[in-house]
Amino acid sequence: MVVIDKVLFKLLEDIGTLCTNFCTFLESQILSDKDERAICYIVNTAEYCHETVSWQIHLLVLFSSKCSFDM
Repeated sequence: MVVIDKVLFKLLEDIGTLCTNFCTFLESQILSDKDERAICYIVNTAEYCHETVSWQIHLLVLFSSKCSFDM
């Protein structure tokens, strides 16, 4: 595995860990139904971003492994 691939994969793992930790923090802060609804919106947005970023990283790795940047 190329170094950039390892770095991007580690970044993806760290983003997943960050999302999980943030969800745990938010669960500990719920005070009312309104808070719970707001947290659901935030978590859904975070999950969407995580899925989108992971796909973009996948494409970057795929592109970088198939292309050579000779200068």
